[in-house]
Amino acid sequence: MKKILIVLAVLFVLPLFSQQKSVTLNWDSYKTLKADGFSVVVPAFLPEENFNFDLDNGVIYSNEWKTSIPVNENSVNLSNVTYQTVTIEELKGLKLSSIPSTLEYSLKNARGRKDSYAVFRLKTFVKEGNRIKRVKSFTINYTTSNSNSFRSSSSFSVTNSVLANGSWYKFEVQKSGVYILNKSFLSQLGVNVDNVDPRNIKIYGYGGMMMPYNNVANFPFDPIENAIKVVGETDGVFNDSDY
Repeated sequence: MKKILIVLAVLFVLPLFSQQKSVTLNWDSYKTLKADGFSVVVPAFLPEENFNFDLDNGVIYSNEWKTSIPVNENSVNLSNVTYQTVTIEELKGLKLSSIPSTLEYSLKNARGRKDSYAVFRLKTFVKEGNRIKRVKSFTINYTTSNSNSFRSSSSFSVTNSVLANGSWYKFEVQKSGVYILNKSFLSQLGVNVDNVDPRNIKIYGYGGMMMPYNNVANFPFDPIENAIKVVGETDGVFNDSDY
């Protein structure tokens, strides 16, 4: 009798699992945000814990959840998206320049101490021609894979820092408040004020606080632009009386 040895070839693949999360935003209020003497009123939504805002990116929905398997960052897409049309007046202090012409969102892996997370961010306003819409509801679709390649603290990584361009000068602020920066002060920093268009001056900083222990905590990775008012900038020249 012949003995036949049967060899079973087993193909191991990384399992992919489809995931979904449904989200509803309740736009029924405004939020006044204050920092160092500056305040801005912007549209706000509930749940409040998912509300986020900055001057450059506008009103953002952000969420994070624990994961046992990394997410496929390139697989994320939105479905069942509903909108609500809003007027310019309803934007309040929200800058038009912060509103994209298409939906902008991302899903990233992150690790905080012993736990792994998926971090999702969505800009909630969209421009379509002369119309401005805000997102009311949507479904997040993504897949996971059995990969161990988490990106450590990558949810807010900087791809193009503001520090990459321009001439930069650093000065210290001792305490919170409203400060006047005049021609003499800028000259002491080394700025050639006679060749500066005051309309191009920008100030960045975020208070100098310590970084949080949690790697996925919402914390700026790049300097944040501060709100300033330049008196006398209309002629494009920084005169002795300007500040």
